Amino acid sequence: MEKKHQLTIIALPDITFGGVEKLRTKIERFGRIERTTYNGARTLAYLVDGHKRGVYLYYDLWLSPGEKQRELSRVLDEDSNVLRYLLVIDEEVSEDENI
Repeated sequence: MEKKHQLTIIALPDITFGGVEKLRTKIERFGRIERTTYNGARTLAYLVDGHKRGVYLYYDLWLSPGEKQRELSRVLDEDSNVLRYLLVIDEEVSEDENI
């Protein structure tokens, strides 16, 4: 059963539109993207891999638990445009489904 997740990515500050689209295509291989938010470049609180700035991308997506999550994490770890990411289950939606 798929669960709704929130994925936050901090990408390289000089990522191109094409780079963002390639990243989205990679993510779509693992689940259905419901919404994408591009918040642009922001100053980071501390250096991340030597970068003072990063581009924030937010995705609401539906993933099957287990292997798909691990595989998506592996792909994001290997992507040179990704500085950091955080993938969490959207608890509000998941709890509502169980009612």
